[in-house]
Amino acid sequence: MQLLIGQSEWNTLRGAWLPIGFKVVLAILCGGMIGLERELKHKPAGLRTNILICLGAVLFTTLSVLIAAAAEPGHPSDPARIAAQVVTGVGFLGGGMIMQAGGSVTGLTSAATVWVVAAIGVCIGLGYPITAFIFSITVVFTLYFLSKVDNKLLGKLHCYETWIHLKSMDPAARAEVMETFQHGDLELTRLSVDERDERYQIVAKYYAAEVRHLRIQAALWSVSSVDRIDVRVT
Repeated sequence: MQLLIGQSEWNTLRGAWLPIGFKVVLAILCGGMIGLERELKHKPAGLRTNILICLGAVLFTTLSVLIAAAAEPGHPSDPARIAAQVVTGVGFLGGGMIMQAGGSVTGLTSAATVWVVAAIGVCIGLGYPITAFIFSITVVFTLYFLSKVDNKLLGKLHCYETWIHLKSMDPAARAEVMETFQHGDLELTRLSVDERDERYQIVAKYYAAEVRHLRIQAALWSVSSVDRIDVRVT
């Protein structure tokens, strides 16, 4: 092993192989628990993504600590400098998950999950495994059990595909319908506009509880230019 990695790295890590191995295993466990819950719900950031994010955060944080420990006297090193960049990198990942929904807020929970998984990885890298494990259990509880409570209060989510037919090509009515969907707190997967027979037809596909779906339908019918609404539930 010493011949493979080099004398300087061996001397630096000679007493740290077991702690580093423990951190790697714990990162796989914590990231895997959270990622499995996301994977079972078919979310963008699933099992592999969350494990990799947690491992990456552990690696960057461990490197920060090692670099600070290896600094020569009189040349202080900030161990938080590299680890702090984890927050910036995770921000790009989370932003991409939100934007892929085409302007709606779909993906916000996945983005927040990625953010907290990175924080758990930093916690492991700094040597606080019990704290990291407690927070991992808390995140799984929040994602899984609180979603059950949400479904109990608001109803089970269904997939609705809706066609809204307007009486004419009224830009104001079209904008009002689009805003109803975009600000309706829905998991919106499709929102498009077609022009047929000199009339607008707006197609929307979204996931929502029945109570929220009925509110959206009421808001759509309040638009004076709406002629017909067709709905298919899958």
